[in-house]
Amino acid sequence: MSLYGEKWKINGVTTGCIKRVGTKIYEVMFEREYATIEVIEAINWAEVTIEQLSEEPCPLPTGGFEVVGSIIYDGEKRSYTVSVDLRREYYGDVSAFAEELELRTAELEDTKSELKEAGKNIAELVGQLDSAKADIQQRDKAIEDKELQISKKDEEIAALNADLEEADATVMGLYEQIKGGANNE
Repeated sequence: MSLYGEKWKINGVTTGCIKRVGTKIYEVMFEREYATIEVIEAINWAEVTIEQLSEEPCPLPTGGFEVVGSIIYDGEKRSYTVSVDLRREYYGDVSAFAEELELRTAELEDTKSELKEAGKNIAELVGQLDSAKADIQQRDKAIEDKELQISKKDEEIAALNADLEEADATVMGLYEQIKGGANNE
């Protein structure tokens, strides 16, 4: 009578109990009615193939293992326990994933080139903007200079208008005197 049942075959040897006991350490138990010590020792743990015999998924990943310690026999359970350390995990056919990575890498390179070109365009626009700012500053300075000149001219005109009003007043005063003196004669 089987204690663990027939759930998987590892390289052709039937087992019903596999437990994960560490990060990459697993214990595989083989009942004596399915395997002898010689059969278990003959398992090539570096190249493991797992065959499903039940609905229960196998906790042992597909890949390569190394036996840790000794194979232990438990007379009460009539089973052998093998501790194995995962050395190399097989992820299946990854060619589609590799192609997708290559495609994405190419897309990223294209995007990188586009960004580099955009960076050049931005640098050129920044240069044009700086040039335009310098031109605007020169024009602002020229406008300030013209405003200063206009202000000085306005002051000169105001002074001349004041002189002209004073001269007009003097001329009018003289005219009035001359006119008044001619009327008195």
